[in-house]
Amino acid sequence: MNEELLAYWKSDECDGTTLWDCSGHNYNGIIYADWNPGYCLNFDGVDDYVDFDTHSEDLGYNKTDDYTISFNFKSTSSTKGTIYSMSHTNIARAFAQLELLADGRLTYKTGDSTSLLQVNSTGTYNDGSWHYAEVRFYGEVVNPTIEIWVDGSKDGSITDWLAPFLSEDFKTAKMGRKSNEEIDYFDGIIDEFKIYKWLITIPKIDIEGPSMGKVGIKYGFIFTLSPPQGGWRVNIDWGDGTSETTGFNSSGYVMVNHTWTTEGIFIIKAWAKNEDGIETTVATHKIIIPRIRASSYQWYHWFLECFPFLEIFLHKIYLKN
Repeated sequence: MNEELLAYWKSDECDGTTLWDCSGHNYNGIIYADWNPGYCLNFDGVDDYVDFDTHSEDLGYNKTDDYTISFNFKSTSSTKGTIYSMSHTNIARAFAQLELLADGRLTYKTGDSTSLLQVNSTGTYNDGSWHYAEVRFYGEVVNPTIEIWVDGSKDGSITDWLAPFLSEDFKTAKMGRKSNEEIDYFDGIIDEFKIYKWLITIPKIDIEGPSMGKVGIKYGFIFTLSPPQGGWRVNIDWGDGTSETTGFNSSGYVMVNHTWTTEGIFIIKAWAKNEDGIETTVATHKIIIPRIRASSYQWYHWFLECFPFLEIFLHKIYLKN
């Protein structure tokens, strides 16, 4: 059992009217709808939802906790829908709601009748594509912070004072609708829904290697994961139509070689993904394979280092030619 993982509901782990918790805590939900095998979290936006009321206090959190929700979702809805919700039967006591708004933005709000902390995403995600999202609540400070991350990038953040509340204040918990009212049903698909009682630490990936090169020469690049963590693999897009995936060593880095067969300006992109499907942000590194004679290569490199402000201008001339 992963001690940090509080709950884990997989779309393919349901049987009849039960949505099984794969975290080992047995926070199983009761399904109120007709579900197709393999698509048990396909909500119709009318009356589909999953009930976790029996476990609401265990799934709840204190204002001083670090708490993370992660999930995959897909929707084309233009109506506000609740993805996940917890509250007291009297919402003035405590609540936490994760919603997809009518305009496609994600929103997360928590608090009670005396204070509210709410953050909205900047981007819109009701485009019918799969998205991976996280809501991170940093509560172990005087003024908590809530962040929304979508597809590996932070897309919303707020920090402010919040009145104290306790996990036992949460008496209801639902997926697919508001927890204490039969409204705001979600229209879309939810998959791989996880709750962590401690913050997920997502590492950063960096790329080190040459910024200039020649056609047909093999160059080595070091991809570093910091802090080092097990179970991650790096995905590399070399910018020339080729890509590869490899693992890190125990020190959190790996060296990978690549050869370019044509001249050009290439943007290397790299991101890491772990066994739970969590991804880092994308790191980039530019390498130039210029149309110059080998004898001019060293001079050209020195020139750009001395006059970096001319680099963009020279690149434009290069691309036109």
